[in-house]
Amino acid sequence: MVYKSPRKSAEATQKKALKLKVMGVEDLFVVQGAKWKNAISFGVFEGEQLAANLVKELKAKGIKDIAKAIGNQGKGHASLIFKEVSDEKVAELKKLKAAFPEANLKEVTCN
Repeated sequence: MVYKSPRKSAEATQKKALKLKVMGVEDLFVVQGAKWKNAISFGVFEGEQLAANLVKELKAKGIKDIAKAIGNQGKGHASLIFKEVSDEKVAELKKLKAAFPEANLKEVTCN
């Protein structure tokens, strides 16, 4: 993952995310998970070289304090949970399944 370290608050993170968008960074995500809460992720990559290329691109735009973290490298799993997904979005996710054969997509009822 290529990211900026977590901010002290969600508000500070949102301000930083808006500033980054003004600087021309469109692909970013505010992380909500416990360890990375309020970090700004620029992407998760399968190969280290792809992450290094993104770091170069971001630095060329004047963005500082960018870090890389190595994920589980295929050992273990990760989950994405979407709430209140429209039928159209579910159909789009199902179309992506062919591009990610190792991924499982399932609908569950949340309490």
